[in-house]
Amino acid sequence: MRTAETHRRPVPAVVAVAITALALGSCALEGDSDTKTAAAVTRPASAWGDTRIPYRAGTGRFCEVAAEGTSIRPDVVNRLVFLDPRDAPGLIAELRARDRELVTVAPAELKDDLDVIAQAADRLYDAFEVNGFDLQEVPNEALMSLSAPEVRPPFERATTYLKEHCDIDIWAILSTV
Repeated sequence: MRTAETHRRPVPAVVAVAITALALGSCALEGDSDTKTAAAVTRPASAWGDTRIPYRAGTGRFCEVAAEGTSIRPDVVNRLVFLDPRDAPGLIAELRARDRELVTVAPAELKDDLDVIAQAADRLYDAFEVNGFDLQEVPNEALMSLSAPEVRPPFERATTYLKEHCDIDIWAILSTV
């Protein structure tokens, strides 16, 4: 008979490693930017922490939403690993809303890529919800959805665009994950 301890699997590491591996393999972008960052977004920080990051001023709503925290940012998605299950629904709802807005305000050449990433994130979020936000019960396939091979090219294009147009460097963010 399995005990609760033998049934548990090291899921937090799986999520963090899967998301980080995708981003590390995809975002080897280098370069400095001497652009100024935009002023802080006036919307209050979430209960689960402020995820806003600096971005290039004057770049528009797309960059602003991306800077607020979406599923393209592993540092934000990885917070699910550390949240109390009672707080996870709020984070997931916020991420889904931001992902929808990001796709809506995205430049035409990026909409399909961001939609692929948002759909992959939805698979992960759906699995969390179905399993009562118990990370240990989320299937590995769902945990790995953001690092699936079909997500890599859209992720690479999106992160390149974010660096070039918004001065949002996913590579630098990963150093904090």
